[in-house]
Amino acid sequence: MSRKEPMIMRILFGLLVLVFSTAGCKDQEAQRKIDDLQAQLNALQKRQQGETAKPASKPRPTASPEGTALSDAEVDTLGRVPEPASFVGNWNLTYTANHSTCDNTQVGDVRAATLQVSFANDELRATESSPGNKQAEYVGDVTGKLARFNANVEGSKLTLELRPSGKGRRVVVNEGCSIIYDVKGKRAQ
Repeated sequence: MSRKEPMIMRILFGLLVLVFSTAGCKDQEAQRKIDDLQAQLNALQKRQQGETAKPASKPRPTASPEGTALSDAEVDTLGRVPEPASFVGNWNLTYTANHSTCDNTQVGDVRAATLQVSFANDELRATESSPGNKQAEYVGDVTGKLARFNANVEGSKLTLELRPSGKGRRVVVNEGCSIIYDVKGKRAQ
């Protein structure tokens, strides 16, 4: 063996030791991060199990693994069912027919309407106005995350379902035909 070969062997051995020790450090750091995330997940699961055991308790803010916390208002709105009063106000709605057996309405027809929603004496009411049509007076209630309004106008039965997002469905049942509309809307400012 020449003098250079043992020196090259020592350098190679040193490099191998350096590579393996560096890889071991990275693996340890990655494992530590995994363990931390697992501990956070376990804590969240325990907290969730405790909250389901006490349904009357108020949800607490939770943190994501990145450390961003949800505010009390955000946590409260996640599972909350809207109250009837949350639908109160004026809505600008667009109806698009997706089904029609009536001669005066074709699939794809679009019409606009305004809906004035009020809540008084534990009663949800709405007045619908649209160009060329008689005003409809609805009575409604909230089930889950959906307000459902019903009205009868000149022999037609009307049902309007509306979500807080402004999306919904409107069904018109006339004698001998029916129309189903997709509803999109916004609360007027």
